[in-house]
Amino acid sequence: MLRYCAPECHEIVRACAREGLPLPEVGYEPEDASGAVCGQVELAWPEQKVAVALPDQADGKAALEAQGWAVLSAAEAAAEPETLLARLKG
Repeated sequence: MLRYCAPECHEIVRACAREGLPLPEVGYEPEDASGAVCGQVELAWPEQKVAVALPDQADGKAALEAQGWAVLSAAEAAAEPETLLARLKG
């Protein structure tokens, strides 16, 4: 999985694996109400409605936040992984 995601997200994926949490979908493309793709985020956990976005993924971040998702920046998630892990644990 690490080969498919951005290097700044590697430690996030490793932390999930260490904690026994589900691994994310990489390159997730959210859809709007009509089913059209409206952006992309680097990592997503659709069941938990949690995502991690890179700086250039503002469209995907905005689309998911409008749908009630919690979206962290990759920098936020890497600096404070416990915040992301807590959201994934529910």
